[in-house]
Amino acid sequence: MKSVHTMQQAALLWFVFLSSAIAQQPVWQRTPGPYAASIRSLTVIEGLVLAATDGEIYYSTNDGALWHPALLHRDDVSIVSKIHLGPSGRFYAGTDRGILISSDYGATWFPTGNPWHDIRAVATNSNGKMFAGGWMTGLLTSLDSGMTWSPFALPGVYCQQILIDQWDNIFVASRSGIHRSSDGGASWSFDEIGDFSFRDFALTSSGLMVLCSWDGGIFRSSDRGLSWESLNLRARHIEALLSTSSGEIYAAADTGVYYSADDGTSWTFIGLANKNVHALATTLSGDLLAGTLGKGVFRLPVEATVWEPCSTGFVNTTASSLTITPTGTLIAGVNGTLFRSTDNGETWTISYDPMWGGVGATALDHLGNVLAGVGADFLRSTDDGISWHRIAGLGSLAAIAITGQSTLFTANAGGDVYRSTTNGQNWTKVRTGDGEDYVTSILATQSDNIFLGILRYGPSDGDILRSTNNGASWISVGRGQIDDAVLSLAFHPSGKIFAGTFTKGIFVSDESRTSWDRANTGMENHHVREIVISRGGRIYAGTAFGIYSSSDQGSSWTSMNDGLALSFVSSLAISPTGDIFAGVQNHGLFRARGLIDEQNLPDELWLAQNYPNPFNTTTTIEFAVPFPAFTTLKIFNVLGEEVRVLQSEYMTQGVHRIVWDAKDISSGIYFYQLLTGNRALTKRMMLVK
Repeated sequence: MKSVHTMQQAALLWFVFLSSAIAQQPVWQRTPGPYAASIRSLTVIEGLVLAATDGEIYYSTNDGALWHPALLHRDDVSIVSKIHLGPSGRFYAGTDRGILISSDYGATWFPTGNPWHDIRAVATNSNGKMFAGGWMTGLLTSLDSGMTWSPFALPGVYCQQILIDQWDNIFVASRSGIHRSSDGGASWSFDEIGDFSFRDFALTSSGLMVLCSWDGGIFRSSDRGLSWESLNLRARHIEALLSTSSGEIYAAADTGVYYSADDGTSWTFIGLANKNVHALATTLSGDLLAGTLGKGVFRLPVEATVWEPCSTGFVNTTASSLTITPTGTLIAGVNGTLFRSTDNGETWTISYDPMWGGVGATALDHLGNVLAGVGADFLRSTDDGISWHRIAGLGSLAAIAITGQSTLFTANAGGDVYRSTTNGQNWTKVRTGDGEDYVTSILATQSDNIFLGILRYGPSDGDILRSTNNGASWISVGRGQIDDAVLSLAFHPSGKIFAGTFTKGIFVSDESRTSWDRANTGMENHHVREIVISRGGRIYAGTAFGIYSSSDQGSSWTSMNDGLALSFVSSLAISPTGDIFAGVQNHGLFRARGLIDEQNLPDELWLAQNYPNPFNTTTTIEFAVPFPAFTTLKIFNVLGEEVRVLQSEYMTQGVHRIVWDAKDISSGIYFYQLLTGNRALTKRMMLVK
């Protein structure tokens, strides 16, 4: 009995241990917003609105007021192109991973027996025979309601849209013209209207056929496609057409939405200027819906002239950049728009919506202000993203960094690097791109060395450049060692530099070395898009398939993907409260609470760089005590005179943070020193008032 009792106790202890370990594992949750999406098509079926987006399918039962994500039983879908109502009331979706089918009104979707990828269009004739096509697939057919597919016609043709009229004539829009068959696909004729990329068809209530192209305008046919005439809508990049039962025709273009009441003879612009409209639909109540690339859905109610956003629920965004201010406000560059959240990602508002271009990079300056490269403009916000001010036009910015001396560095898409020592008022070009490279990241170290991560278009895929003289000259420190596109750079409190690459994982070095070591133990995926490091030294790496963390300066890595969509991690950021945020391509923004330095107690003494630095009045100093000991933290001026004693007491093992309020101290350079036992660590800070 004693033996059994002992075993029961051991089992109970083991269960408690496992429960504790499981409970301590980080669990990711998708934040409710920002709401935006790239809409590829909109389909209305008996009052249900279906939206094909990048990565997911959404549906709405209230004309787009609220959207719900459908369940896709395939997790590698990146683009959903079209949704079609087929035989027996089933829904079919063409995706970059083949065809998905739904039998429950669009709530859940399953893959079919279609080995072809990148399906752009699906259609059904009057006999229930189904057709599909996409990138280089030609025309495919199915005789069993889409369960299996086989090649049918037009081998190698890129099918962008399929239209079957009331006489079962088949029309296929391709990248070079229109393919037409009047005998069910037994024979085909090719209409070379022009060397254009044709995108969509529409049949009008008067029996006309309208055709749009991405680069050649709109065409009309009155003889079932035997001949075509060009119409006078000269907007480029027309993606979709919509014909209503009352005779109106709508056209979606990157410049907005256009309307015709006379079968396309004349057109009127009706709004959404430069919103890159890709999809159109009308609800049963007559409202017009427009889906955009990156901006979600807009609705124009009947008799209204002002479009209203209706994207609530679309969370499958791509956050290309994330920055968190000292007050905890999140600034996210999502699908070309800046969003802000003041409640840890629970609610979001649009902070800045540019007319053109996307968000290239965001960062904080030495005063905690937010910097952003949006389109060709360099912006600054001094109120946590409530308002923005243009400070320069430097081209499409890809990276921003600031040194300890408050010098700003930026790089644009052409590889040019600029420097400002006047807080962005004046700029000097310190590197001219050669047209063969792209600066992906800029890193300023504590010693004010500047590093550039390079993606190079040539025999050598990438490099790392270093400047030790404020950008006056640059030398290669990665050529011949990394030889891969460098996607991210990060600086560790220990002085190490980490570089994430396209195919080779992570490399590590330090400021003075020109050699690099691989640091990939435990990391299964070597495509590293983003690296962030907590103030305590824990490293987080965003890869093509999730996130890895390291607590031993990159010697080993552990995956931390519970609840995370396993796709490209496009951005990472750590909040002042220790939450970590991850932008996942086409799957939204995820949050894991309280991960900073997790449950591991420090095993070595370290002193982090104060933040912000330089600072105005207040700054935070973080340090680790590896064992219980009497510890002091003091401030000294450049003469070595003691200015303040911030800490002088017995402290427990752990990570500690102290805020210094220097409101009665004059501007200048100061040093802060941590002393525990017989060890001392010192770092420099700058007070700017």
